[in-house]
Amino acid sequence: MGNTVSTKKLYDIGFEDEKLDQPWTEVAVDHLKCCQEPPDVSLIIDHSVIPAHRATLSEKSKYFRTEFSNKANSDEITLKETNATALKCVLKYMYGVKLDYLYAKSIPLNEVFDVLVAARFYMVDTLEREILTTLKKQVATNLLLNSALSYPIEDLISYSADAIRKAAHLYEELQTSITFPLNKHENALVKNKIFDQLSLEAVKYVLGIYFDASEPILFSALVAWMRANPDHSDVFPDLLELIDLCLLKEEHLDAFFKPTNLVDYNVYQKILLAQQGKVKNVQKVVNKNVIKSVSDLCVVEGQKISSTNSTVASLASFRENIPIIIDLKQRYLLNCLKFFIKTNRKLRYTVSISTNMRNWKRVIYSKPDCSGQQTLFFKEDAVRFIRIQSDAQYFIIDGKVETYYWTLLVPTKKPLKPSRNLVRMKMWKTDSKPAGGFISGKLMNGGISHLIDGTSSIVYKFTKPYMIEKMKLRIGDDKTYYVEVSENKWDWTPVFFEENVSDWRTVTFKKRPVMYIRINGVGCSDDLEYFTLYKLECSVVSD
Repeated sequence: MGNTVSTKKLYDIGFEDEKLDQPWTEVAVDHLKCCQEPPDVSLIIDHSVIPAHRATLSEKSKYFRTEFSNKANSDEITLKETNATALKCVLKYMYGVKLDYLYAKSIPLNEVFDVLVAARFYMVDTLEREILTTLKKQVATNLLLNSALSYPIEDLISYSADAIRKAAHLYEELQTSITFPLNKHENALVKNKIFDQLSLEAVKYVLGIYFDASEPILFSALVAWMRANPDHSDVFPDLLELIDLCLLKEEHLDAFFKPTNLVDYNVYQKILLAQQGKVKNVQKVVNKNVIKSVSDLCVVEGQKISSTNSTVASLASFRENIPIIIDLKQRYLLNCLKFFIKTNRKLRYTVSISTNMRNWKRVIYSKPDCSGQQTLFFKEDAVRFIRIQSDAQYFIIDGKVETYYWTLLVPTKKPLKPSRNLVRMKMWKTDSKPAGGFISGKLMNGGISHLIDGTSSIVYKFTKPYMIEKMKLRIGDDKTYYVEVSENKWDWTPVFFEENVSDWRTVTFKKRPVMYIRINGVGCSDDLEYFTLYKLECSVVSD
């Protein structure tokens, strides 16, 4: 056999038992109907031989282009990685035949996925994109996730999981506050269950990802799925372990045990006790943001606004007095929160923390004119939930939300050679004065003071930037504070933090240019408490 393959011989092999009026079996012949040139290569797959043209396959497929360059003199290519039916469909597409019938409801979803896998394997990029787009538009999210996990197709898995996350969040919003007319999609969402039609594998996957919904909402969805899928009762205890039972109330459990127990009560108690033991554990991550990515940023109240590929997300509350609540999914020891307020006007807000969403402790009560970057310190505490609430009609946190257990303490490696003290215990109303002095704080209690509310502070301005790595200050009894420095009053760097200390303190940090020093007292914002600085001494470093 030479480089030109006999068309008749190829047609006679492998198709004699196929019904050519079926769209899936016509592919083997139809893809050649418009070709005047005889085929010059045969594709051998599943004991069938399919005729084709090198030039067409090389033009449309990176895979075949490589194969033919490696086997220039061969008129046969053996294929084992995909099935013949899917390959015939891909060939039909490469020969310019539209595949509209592929997206008909009568075609089983698994067959469409077979073609998608074949298109991806043979590197027919345009067909792959076409199928992905059509699946996202036409197939219900839950069914799409089932198939995407089976094959697997990573981009469809992430797309489907993200859609289910958003649906769960919308479900909770509609359940808790239906104050506006619902469209057709939203009405269906209120009536239907979030986990409807999910496979067991999909339910396990979904419960393993971060959800922008509270635990009771996920629990009720799981209960509905269990009631609809009694054949999987042997794995119900495993699924129950994926729910944080410590966050449920007694009324949430009624549907789980009535009218019949989905899991034996003793088994439920054993799982609950194991989780309660873990809840006592508090993770301490020093000087690192515990919210590592957008997917880790779980918003159980308010809205998270981000694109699929975004590395940051905006959080928003569009109804007055409705907070933004972030779930860190486990307990961390924290003392710092950072976020950026996006607003056309300045506003006031509070920050509260909790380990169970029932008992809240307010740690920040801001001044009334906040906007832009917020860097907040509070007394270290175990935190799982963070609630940020504003008095504004709408409230948007723009960009990256960060939370830390921050020590900030950087020891000095060598002794300093102090020069004269640069600080003048003078208080100016603005920072326009050329002379050095305090530009933020109040003259009271025999020193410079500020109200401990999470946003007020004491700020000292030098006449010009100096290279500084050490300062001394005298404060009141049993105080917690942190120190920040800046060259320009806009970009602040935290350099030192201490808890429950008194009298004279020595602050050391890596040598850097400093024009502004900001000292922030930390305490309980529920009390009217002031932090007072009685003395500040700071010297230039002599090289």
